[in-house]
Amino acid sequence: VEPLHGVCVKMCSIVWYPILAALAFLLSHCSKHAEIQHVLIAYQTFTETCGALNVHDAATGFVESLCKFALPARLQGGSGLRLTAPKDLKEVKSMEQLLTPKQIQVLKAVLNVAHCLGDFLGGTWMAILRTLMVLDDVLKVNEKIMQMISARKPTSKDTALSSKELMAHLPDQSDLQLLERALDLLFTSSHKLNESALSHLMSGLGSLTLTALANAATAEADPEDMKLVTGVAVVTASSRGEFRAPRIFPLNKLVLTIQHNIHRVVKVKQQLARRESEEDKRSKRASDASSLGRDSGGGGDDDDDREGDDD
Repeated sequence: VEPLHGVCVKMCSIVWYPILAALAFLLSHCSKHAEIQHVLIAYQTFTETCGALNVHDAATGFVESLCKFALPARLQGGSGLRLTAPKDLKEVKSMEQLLTPKQIQVLKAVLNVAHCLGDFLGGTWMAILRTLMVLDDVLKVNEKIMQMISARKPTSKDTALSSKELMAHLPDQSDLQLLERALDLLFTSSHKLNESALSHLMSGLGSLTLTALANAATAEADPEDMKLVTGVAVVTASSRGEFRAPRIFPLNKLVLTIQHNIHRVVKVKQQLARRESEEDKRSKRASDASSLGRDSGGGGDDDDDREGDDD
């Protein structure tokens, strides 16, 4: 069994990159639901295979590629673009579509990977969590728009805008409800993850929470109801000087995960401590090797200088 396992690992390490490139090309050019679904099944199959064989770079590559297709370019990490809810229904009509049907289909695949392959993801959890943060923001913006549509009065100046026109800028509501349920279930069912996977999940949520709190603390106050900045709902001031509590996705989900795994907190803490210790050792070895390389290079130059002096 061991030789066969080694052969499979080598094969996977060699072929994963060209396969990923081919699947990404196909997914970028597919438009029909059935075609997209076939490509997504292939993505999930290769992600599971690479994860089971502990070829972590490959598994991360497939998941990160999926996450890239799951969101509009303007909402992906590093874009720096704010996701804000429209002020009125006229802004709804002029705004870009939150998510396309294709992106919703890919998001379902991302959530399926998180639910079914969570034990194999390791550090890849971070890419998934960043994507889910943006999904959570999209769900909240969609919820606010739906409230605006349902609350408008017959005498409102927005009545010229038909519900059909407004809904055209929103994703299918049944799909969003399915995504929201799957998102919530991911953390409430985290007790099914093994301890290693749970430690990666909690570590990722903790890291994102620190970033979110830093963003919330330094964000400029806005008199509007709420603003969404890089995946974080930031605390803002109203015109009357009242403050609302921040809605920070990773912090909420970290607390929820702890609640459902309170019986394993000590073991997960030990896992995190061991991982941090291993990372510190790797970092120290890399630093020592770098220092040794510089010293060796410097010593060679000194020898050359001395030889020149002797001449």
